[in-house]
Amino acid sequence: EFLSQFKYVICIDYSTYIGLAKYIIIGQIAKARIVCQWINDNVEGCTCIPNITFSFEEYDDICLEGIVKGSAVAISLEGCLKKKLLRQRLDDIIPKVVDRIKPQCILIYNVSAKTDIYSIFQYAIDNNIKLLIPKTLMGERNKLLLEKTSFVYYSVVVGYIQEQPVVCLQVRSCMVLQVL
Repeated sequence: EFLSQFKYVICIDYSTYIGLAKYIIIGQIAKARIVCQWINDNVEGCTCIPNITFSFEEYDDICLEGIVKGSAVAISLEGCLKKKLLRQRLDDIIPKVVDRIKPQCILIYNVSAKTDIYSIFQYAIDNNIKLLIPKTLMGERNKLLLEKTSFVYYSVVVGYIQEQPVVCLQVRSCMVLQVL
């Protein structure tokens, strides 16, 4: 019932850290796809957007498994730009996402104001993929709303897409996106 008040949900980020064993990566991706499908099948009026996570290059096919061709996808930049290896992996995965999934759009979240999104996602832009980027200040996000109820813990990122306020909430490890 709670999720039905939201139009879009960014699915749980079951991280696939570099260095995890293959069976753990497979399990993490499987859990994310199952949760996303469950939300799409059971929460009326709410669309779950799959999160793109990645690890070593040899696991890219696994990380993109189960995402419907032509669907919207989400990518978090949190932590991806701090280390050279992670930035290289991000640069490697974007063309694979575009070529394999041919997403309707890519929602990019956890973006610093200093990040040059357009150089990172140039391949997607060149292939006419729409980018949705909430304008946020990472350092301010948790100051905006931090509330605990008996059901949900909110960790907020507030920004604007096409001049409309956007709220991303963490709901028991499930990111929720709502245009107010």
